[in-house]
Amino acid sequence: LQTVGSLLPLLFRFLRMLFFAALIFAVIGVASFGGLVYEKNPALAGGAYDAANGAYSYLPVNFNDISGGLVVLLALLVQNNWFVLQDAHVAASGTQWARLFFVAWWVTGVCVLLNVLVSFVLEAFDTEWKRMQEDEESIRQRTSSVIEGTALHAVDAISQGAAVSAEGGRVVLLRKQTSDDSHFSEN
Repeated sequence: LQTVGSLLPLLFRFLRMLFFAALIFAVIGVASFGGLVYEKNPALAGGAYDAANGAYSYLPVNFNDISGGLVVLLALLVQNNWFVLQDAHVAASGTQWARLFFVAWWVTGVCVLLNVLVSFVLEAFDTEWKRMQEDEESIRQRTSSVIEGTALHAVDAISQGAAVSAEGGRVVLLRKQTSDDSHFSEN
């Protein structure tokens, strides 16, 4: 839970960075492909994009507006049928240079930004792991010093003639009975 808590500020910064990168690519996509993908476009006839126009139509996934462009980029980011989307936009634009746009988004979104996200997560878990190891070591040192102190105190008391008793996991030191003491008492 502490790891997730330490990740939240970084995650919000990352999501902002991802959103602005996607927004830039969406604007470029709308300028390059806006209005090219529509239901009766003859360039799309017979391709995988057209064949998918059934119950799970790809027609809303286009660069005709910014929100549609963001959906395309999200689908490309999660590698969801990216080849279908890319081929449809290449066919609709009529140029192979359109592939450069999709490859640029893949490099920026998948190779760079998602690896930054993975590095944030790994760094947070590594930091939390080291903090837990340090806490355990600190507890171990404090516990051993308390045990050593108690043992030394018991040895000193025994050397002065007191009796030692172990009760319920704790050491009880008893004073040595002297001539005017009628019983042992706890220290």
